[in-house]
Amino acid sequence: MKRKLISIIIPVYKTEQYLKRCVDSVLNQTYQELECILVDDGSPDEAGKICDEYKKKDARIKVIHKENGGLSSARNAGLDIAKGDYIGFVDSDDFIHPQMYEMLVDVLEKTESGMSCCESTSCQVNESIAKTSYKIENILDDVKVYRSDEIISSYPHMYQKMFVIVMTKLYKREIFNALRFDEGKIYEDNLIYLQSVYNAGKCAVFPAKLYYYVMSDDSITRSGFSSKKLADIDVQIKFIDFFRKHQYWKQANISEKRYLDKVLFYTYFSANQEDPDSKQKMKVYRKGLLSEKKSIWKNPKIHRLLKLAFLVFCINTKISKYFYILYDRYGREEDA
Repeated sequence: MKRKLISIIIPVYKTEQYLKRCVDSVLNQTYQELECILVDDGSPDEAGKICDEYKKKDARIKVIHKENGGLSSARNAGLDIAKGDYIGFVDSDDFIHPQMYEMLVDVLEKTESGMSCCESTSCQVNESIAKTSYKIENILDDVKVYRSDEIISSYPHMYQKMFVIVMTKLYKREIFNALRFDEGKIYEDNLIYLQSVYNAGKCAVFPAKLYYYVMSDDSITRSGFSSKKLADIDVQIKFIDFFRKHQYWKQANISEKRYLDKVLFYTYFSANQEDPDSKQKMKVYRKGLLSEKKSIWKNPKIHRLLKLAFLVFCINTKISKYFYILYDRYGREEDA
């Protein structure tokens, strides 16, 4: 029986020194029924030319050249032309174990799940792909299968445990039929996590570390504060909307608490320090927070000291800083 096609989407931007290692690790998969979609996101280096060279060498390679729009925009461009029955994502500075997709397909099909998930491990930028040469066997004994509602209703436990990043997962194509990444944001994987899990119906997880996440110092998520990092607040807003829409009330309360916590934190300790852009965004977040006054005050998941900080915040934002510090010192440990 003919095996199903996997579309593997690789956004490419300023990674010319790592790109060949990444693409080779995909093309050398033991599961060969794949198309590799390289999305040159307006990369200013030689990465775009490297993509074209690979297209000439291997018929499974597709290349998109587009103006720079960010990681989410590049992934969406790949999704728009993907022909596979299954969808996978790899970042162009990372690499993968040769059996990764064979294992993900095997687990997905044998458990009849909508999504399968392995684990990742970090490595240094100069580490060799040779470290993936060991063989994986008998993973089915370690597979755990969860219903989508089981994962969502256990938030935040399974959210942390299941590795939110999309690169460790294989998805049935229909999950993305009407689903796309939010463009112009960071924390893209967090933003799409709940909806993709919900669409999957059932998710299979196994503990093999098959994705090699390369650590670098210039990542947005590890760099200093900027207004882009306020997308962390957008995650909680989107989570609140999702949980309320699908009537996961306890989880909505937890996200509302995190939303309040993050707005109060960024108001004083980050947003006003470096990036003038963030001030305008914080006005929008504060307005949204104030519109939730009744809900916040009734929320049983919000610590009394955090509620007190919020009450003062509604009256005088400058003074409320000291009440937030009180919560941070004496209430956060109770919340943990």
